[in-house]
Amino acid sequence: MRTFGVLMLVLVCASVARAQGDVSEKEAVTATAMNYVEGWYEGNAERMDKALHPELSKRGIQPFQPTGGVLLTSATKSNMVDYTKAGFGKLPAGERNIAVEILEIHGPMAAVKVTSAKFVDFLQMAKIDGAWSIVHALWVPVAP
Repeated sequence: MRTFGVLMLVLVCASVARAQGDVSEKEAVTATAMNYVEGWYEGNAERMDKALHPELSKRGIQPFQPTGGVLLTSATKSNMVDYTKAGFGKLPAGERNIAVEILEIHGPMAAVKVTSAKFVDFLQMAKIDGAWSIVHALWVPVAP
């Protein structure tokens, strides 16, 4: 009976450790998403740079008014850092309305939805060398 008690204690401790690990991964993924979106709205190129993988592939789907179709845009990490540094996305903190929703974390990859005042982004992240970074991003503007 004592062996059973020790085994249960080990299993409970392992379960708690795993739950804490899951929490820290969620926090790290959320922090990466926040560096991306807050960095954009703050005009903070360092935060943007920290969030993005060097091989980022970012696409935007934008309504094209004259034809009713859509325009597909693209950007690299270098573009995003430069645009952020130039302040293209600056918006006061009280107007950003940021929400981060982790759709799934599966080992070294994560899918995240970021909603804000001006955009909805779907982010695909990878954990490489112990750090999360955004590898792919697909966004649309929020309808006026």
